[in-house]
Amino acid sequence: QSGNPKGLARLKQVFRAVPDDFVRVQAVRAAGGLPGPEARDFALAAARAGSDLVRAAALESLARQGVEADDITSVAQGLLESPQLKAQVNAVLAVLSPEEVLDHKVFSELLMSEDALHRLEAAYVLGYLQSARGVGLLTALGGLDPSPSVRQQAAKSLSRYPAAQALPHLLGMLEGASPRHALTAARALSRYAGAEAAPAAAAIAVALEKPSAAPIERALLYRALGAVAQ
Repeated sequence: QSGNPKGLARLKQVFRAVPDDFVRVQAVRAAGGLPGPEARDFALAAARAGSDLVRAAALESLARQGVEADDITSVAQGLLESPQLKAQVNAVLAVLSPEEVLDHKVFSELLMSEDALHRLEAAYVLGYLQSARGVGLLTALGGLDPSPSVRQQAAKSLSRYPAAQALPHLLGMLEGASPRHALTAARALSRYAGAEAAPAAAAIAVALEKPSAAPIERALLYRALGAVAQ
């Protein structure tokens, strides 16, 4: 049973009574934090009908509730061609595997779009659907994309990869980068913890030995080293 039946009943009531998408999205998202089959059924129903924005929020709630991947895929398939960017991205994450995504038309269109927000979402997707080719694409986005926001998201997504794959590329992003982008790369380096903290600290220490490191690069490396060494 739901851990908060009165709360879920209220969310259902609001969802039915208020036609505004913003309100409905908030109701579906709130349901994602509730346990139990009734909350999952509510999110599944929202994912099958309604506007694409509501369905996108429902996919997020289903993922939070730990619903089986096959169930999420079945309701997400139809959103791959959605004109709503958020819905499309959530569908890509739900439907495609890391092996499939890089060659899929929808992802390719996001990656090659002239719209920086679409490329940013492509970089976001690669942080979750990880592959060796994904590392190369994120490195290219992080170093060459004309949008600072896209470059920053590429660094964040790279930091989700295992340290052995990502560290050389994150360290490379520090070299000659703008202060803003260098700070993002340093923050990404600082995210490694547990078993990956030691190799991260070792790689940062090696980078600090380079005499060519600029003062800001060196300062950010020390900052990252302090974070992973804790």
